Amino acid sequence: MLLVLLGCTPITLPVDTTEPEDTNLETGGDTEDTEDTEDTDTWEPGPLPYPAVDYDCSAVPDDPEAYDNKVLSGARAWHGMAFSPEGELIGWDGWNTIKKTEYEDDARSWLPGYSGVEQIVQHPNGDLYTSLLDRGEVVRLTPEGGAERLASNLLFAYGMTQRPDGKFWVADGHLSVLDPETGDMERLLSGDDDWNGEYDLYRDVQLNLDSTKLYIVKSGVTGSVMYVTDVDEDLNLVGELEPFVELPGYWKDGVQVDACGYLWVPDYQYYALYRISPEGDILTVLSTPEVGYGHGTEWGNGVGGWREDAIYIPLPYNNAKVRELVIGVPDGRFVRTWKGQKSWY
Repeated sequence: MLLVLLGCTPITLPVDTTEPEDTNLETGGDTEDTEDTEDTDTWEPGPLPYPAVDYDCSAVPDDPEAYDNKVLSGARAWHGMAFSPEGELIGWDGWNTIKKTEYEDDARSWLPGYSGVEQIVQHPNGDLYTSLLDRGEVVRLTPEGGAERLASNLLFAYGMTQRPDGKFWVADGHLSVLDPETGDMERLLSGDDDWNGEYDLYRDVQLNLDSTKLYIVKSGVTGSVMYVTDVDEDLNLVGELEPFVELPGYWKDGVQVDACGYLWVPDYQYYALYRISPEGDILTVLSTPEVGYGHGTEWGNGVGGWREDAIYIPLPYNNAKVRELVIGVPDGRFVRTWKGQKSWY
C-alpha cells in the first residue's frame, strides 16, 4: 500500500472512498494548469495575535523529563490538527470523519465522508485548509462545512504551511506555493517521483522568526536532512539549499518553530520528538513505543482550555488520541515578523 511505503501507517485501515456528503466540492486548480478566477475581496485581519502567557527562553528545559505531558483520551486527530477561534480541536478520526473536540471533552462528528486527511491549517478568517493524501488534493473547508477543491494531482499531499502573505507552502514530495484565492500552484523544488522505492521527498517547511530563512525537511526511507535557505521580503527562495542538520531516522512528519526559535520535529522511525536549537543541537524530548508515537505537532491557541505554551501531538496508533506536551513557550507565529512588522504567521 502507498501508506506503508510512506512510513505513516504500518497497519491496514478501512478507507471510505466515497465523496464527502453535502460538501459541494468544486474543481479548482491543479499542479499543472490552473485558470484564473475573478478577484475576491482581500481579507483584512483584526487585532494581531500576541501570546497571553509569560515565558522565558532561558528557562526552556534541556532535560526531557522536565516536560509535562498527558494523553487526552477524548480528542481525536490522526496526522494533523487545527484549533478553531471557538476553542475546538479539529482533527480526522482515522476512519471517515473530521471531528471537533472541546478541551478534555469527547470528540463529536463534524464532517463525515473524509479519508486520508493529512495536515489541517486554520486561517484567521475562519476557513480551514487540508491536504487529502488519498485524493492528492488540497481542499478549503468553511466553518459551515462547505468544501472547495483548490489543487489536485499532487504527488503525496502532505505538508501545508501558511505564509505571512496568506499563501501556502505545499510539500507533497515536491515543494510548491499555492495561492488559495486562485488555486495557482508554482513548483519551487522537485523531489523524487520515480517510484524506485528509495523516496527522497520534501516533507514540510517552516520560517524562522524574522521571515528571512526557510527550514525545509527532506526525508525518505534512506534518511532525513533539514535544509535552510534565505528568502527575500516576498518569501522567494534565494541562494542554494544548505544542510542545517542531519536528523536521526527517516520520515519526518512536520516541523514547527517556537517563540524562542527552537524547531520541533517528530520522527517516525524512533517514535520520537526532537527539539532543535537555532544552532542545530538536537534534544530528544519524547521517545515512545509505537502506540505513543506522535505524528505531527500543533500549538494550542489559548482558547477554551487549549494551552498556548503546549504542543499537541496526534497519536494515530493509539486510536487517534492526542498528547498535550507543555513546552513553556508559545508558538513562533505569536512573535514572528515579516518585512519588519508583526505578522499573523
